[in-house]
Amino acid sequence: MVNKAMVEFFRYSALYQSLETRSLKLPEDTVLPNSEITLPHVFVGDDGYPLTTYLMKPYSRRTLDRSKAIFNYRLSRARRVVECAFGICASKWRILDKAIETKVDTALEIVKCIALLHNIIIDVEGFHDLSSNECGSLDANDRNQLKKSRIHNSVTASAKQTRDLFCIYFNSPAGSVPRQEEADGDVQ
Repeated sequence: MVNKAMVEFFRYSALYQSLETRSLKLPEDTVLPNSEITLPHVFVGDDGYPLTTYLMKPYSRRTLDRSKAIFNYRLSRARRVVECAFGICASKWRILDKAIETKVDTALEIVKCIALLHNIIIDVEGFHDLSSNECGSLDANDRNQLKKSRIHNSVTASAKQTRDLFCIYFNSPAGSVPRQEEADGDVQ
């Protein structure tokens, strides 16, 4: 779970400002596979972050029905893949285990280089690290999972609609994955 300081940091970050002003060039909305549902590309976050059209967060446990529990499970799987990728990078490049104590521009270049090197290693060596103990057990679906609102407490109808459409898709035959029906309703 993300703490309030992290959410505040996000609120004042260049990424947040770029998302809010739409100056960050995200891919165009996409039709989801085997469906007619068109949705934006989104970032995934946990319950501490705001729900926006570009940032999905789980449904509250207070309003959880079966379809929402499945959405939360699928969002959790996506977050796990991201956290696993970061864990792999941090285990190879220890500089990521702590704050990078250098100028911001230098830190950005370091992170870009690490991302580039990570992708080169995957291209050369494959995905064998993704099934190691660093990540727990990931299935093939996990491995393949490699515009606007306010951060205030009020959530726009558009953000809710985006999340609801993802929920509908994940619960449809076109968007379901094996074992999601067995998912624990508490997954957040």
